[in-house]
Amino acid sequence: MEIIDDRTVKIKVDFTETTPPILWPNRYECNLQLQLKAGEQISTEAGQTIALTNQKMHYLEEQIGSGIQTARWSIQVPRDRTSLRFPFMPFFNYDIDGIGSPGSAVGIRSAYTTDPNESFEYTLKVK
Repeated sequence: MEIIDDRTVKIKVDFTETTPPILWPNRYECNLQLQLKAGEQISTEAGQTIALTNQKMHYLEEQIGSGIQTARWSIQVPRDRTSLRFPFMPFFNYDIDGIGSPGSAVGIRSAYTTDPNESFEYTLKVK
């Protein structure tokens, strides 16, 4: 992690332990959880404004570009291999079924590579 200024941080992600991918051979994925909520609007580098709802959505990079902005922050992610999913229910170990309430949903920004030695860089700016 590199602090650029009082509102910007650059995060470098490396794969330190890898196992052969099961679902997609030769595809290593880095998933970043984003604090997004239904009712929020995001702006995309591709020029779209998207109102988030509780309906499942999955946007590919061609639809959103490599950057998104909310009213609170913006993030730049690796180009050419990313997507955004919302809502995503992370595992919640305090619930019997492991699924939290709808209010615990997050957004997932995924980036993938076929080379487990490749690094990803993210730039997060807080407004």
